[in-house]
Amino acid sequence: VRPGYSSVWDGERRQVSEALVEEASEADIRAFVASRVVEPEARAVARQAVIDERRAVAESLAEVRELLANGASERALASRARLIAGRSSGVAGEDLAGVVRAMESGDADRIRVAIGDVAQRRSLIEVGPGGGTDVVPFDPKIHELVGGAKRPPAGTFVQVMRPGYSVRLDDGEVVHLGKAKVDT
Repeated sequence: VRPGYSSVWDGERRQVSEALVEEASEADIRAFVASRVVEPEARAVARQAVIDERRAVAESLAEVRELLANGASERALASRARLIAGRSSGVAGEDLAGVVRAMESGDADRIRVAIGDVAQRRSLIEVGPGGGTDVVPFDPKIHELVGGAKRPPAGTFVQVMRPGYSVRLDDGEVVHLGKAKVDT
């Protein structure tokens, strides 16, 4: 939800503020919306707020997965943990707190467990585990080439360098949040 967007409930115009979304949990947002006669526009705004929050979490998880796959040092992980914590707020910040703590410890296994916990809790589906070890057929719908390489034909085998993520929403719909980064 962005400032300036509003919806109509029970005949009254109510402003939906960015602060509400940043500070409220997903459950609070859903309860608020469900407690009113909600117009399609309001449902769409609430749905988009959930997708935006999940995208922010997924981008951070993909970044951490790539760092692990590239063998980042404990110092690099701790430094990146501070950056992730600094740019994450609201629900996304709460979700990523465990990952940040694990990164600060430098324990790769603990970090992987924390990533898996967040992904499961938020219904995030990893698209390509990444790290340059997985070779998969190129699919332009879920893969993006790194380094400006020429796009290969669909089905050409490529290496996954950084995972992408999708989310399964409460209604069962799967939304792609970010493509996996691949190299030829």
